[in-house]
Amino acid sequence: MHHVPDSPDQTPTWIAVDWGTSNFRAWGFDDSDRLLCETRSDQGMSKLQPQDFEGALLRAIDSWLPKSGHVAIYACGMLGARQGWIEAPYAKVPCRPTTDLIEAPTEDKRIRVFVLAGLSQSAPNDVMRGEEPRWRAL
Repeated sequence: MHHVPDSPDQTPTWIAVDWGTSNFRAWGFDDSDRLLCETRSDQGMSKLQPQDFEGALLRAIDSWLPKSGHVAIYACGMLGARQGWIEAPYAKVPCRPTTDLIEAPTEDKRIRVFVLAGLSQSAPNDVMRGEEPRWRAL
């Protein structure tokens, strides 16, 4: 699925990305947080090397990007793992919601990519990077 904005004046002002081990998903939003476009692919972290992430991202969202300036991209999932695009260390729970973002290195000046850290607990041992399945109430 790939949906582009209906017109150039609907260029997203920010983009959310869920980049897991096996899948990539992105959503573009306007200033009012209204969904303008979305896409997904099988280009998960397990198919990429760290130097491949920017190119894979651009292939997915290039048509959404502004002709001038940049768009902020907020990403979670395995792209923040040690073997991902850039490591975003886990925050230890219990903790308050974190606003700590790690900026991934990019060459394309139209994007700034911020990776959200995952969470970890030591008893029992468990981690979460944000790519976990979404559960729906019955």
